[in-house]
Amino acid sequence: MIRPELFHPLISHFPIGLLGSYPIALLLAFRWRTQMVATSRFLLYAGILGVFVSLYLGDMALEKILPSLCDIPRAYRHEDQAYYLMYTSILLVLIDVGEMAQKIKEKLAHSLKFLFALVLVFFLYRSGHTGAELVYEYGAAVQPVQSCVK
Repeated sequence: MIRPELFHPLISHFPIGLLGSYPIALLLAFRWRTQMVATSRFLLYAGILGVFVSLYLGDMALEKILPSLCDIPRAYRHEDQAYYLMYTSILLVLIDVGEMAQKIKEKLAHSLKFLFALVLVFFLYRSGHTGAELVYEYGAAVQPVQSCVK
């Protein structure tokens, strides 16, 4: 059986891939509008759903690893970056809904979405980087097999 704290890294790579591809889809939508709008929306909505699941699983993992973690503030920084990522994703969804409801002009909405997609990628990078530091520098959730321990 997989340890509960390992579900977070297992699932969190899906929204990284989806949301990391979102700005590329937006760029392509400048040229091929009709084909790429649905793709970019799928990447955004599926990605934000994955972020919600990752945040839930991250809280579950944090409960398990907190007693053994030597740099607790770093774990909370990772969580904060993930929340900023979620807030930026929600803002992008609101802009997209405003565009679909014709409350925001198409060109303005597209420019705002691309700008905030870059902010989203920044928080995606920061969250991923702090998460990787937790694992690779501080050994969060690492339990070596007994035959490998010296």
